[in-house]
Amino acid sequence: MYYRTILLFLVLVLILSGCRGSNLRPEEVLKTMEGVDQYTTEAIMQVKNNKSVFIYNMRQYYKKRDKLRIEFLDKDGRIDQTIVYNDKQCALFHKNVKKPFIRDNFDDSKEYISFLGEFLRNYRFDEEAYIRLEKEGEEELYVLRCNIERENPYFKYAELYADVKRAIPQKLIIYGDDDSKNIEVIYENFKINQDIDDTIFDIYYKNINWST
Repeated sequence: MYYRTILLFLVLVLILSGCRGSNLRPEEVLKTMEGVDQYTTEAIMQVKNNKSVFIYNMRQYYKKRDKLRIEFLDKDGRIDQTIVYNDKQCALFHKNVKKPFIRDNFDDSKEYISFLGEFLRNYRFDEEAYIRLEKEGEEELYVLRCNIERENPYFKYAELYADVKRAIPQKLIIYGDDDSKNIEVIYENFKINQDIDDTIFDIYYKNINWST
């Protein structure tokens, strides 16, 4: 009976250890993120200026690095406006305007810099970039830190927080020249490498469902 109890205990320990799983190594986290070809996520973006803090609820769609889409949601969860970026062309759709507004300078916007692909591009080209392990409450997170190649005093460097077991992004913080936190993006329901219909990245796309 004694040996059966010990054996059962060891089996339970092995099962629980297997369920917990092991943490990815820092280089594995970066490799996993580099392997993301497309993703969708919900997000809350907080933007701080000298006087106020603005909060945006949104959905992001990402495919490679040249196809991006952001849907800004109103307080009822309906699409209020949409930004589509495709191969260096950008269009802004608004529910009260029939034709899209074409933009040429989206690359330097707060929306563009909030995408995973842009963070990774900055990380790759920054010789001072590094990864550290940090604990928030009971949760361990990897923090990827890099400088931002922008002549913008509000975008000096960024920190991306990611899950230690699956490398799923949790939040992105962007700091200014004075080290103040100017932008914080909280990602929710982050889904990696699920098929995304290419037509949603068409800058002349007509069929936006403003009710969802």
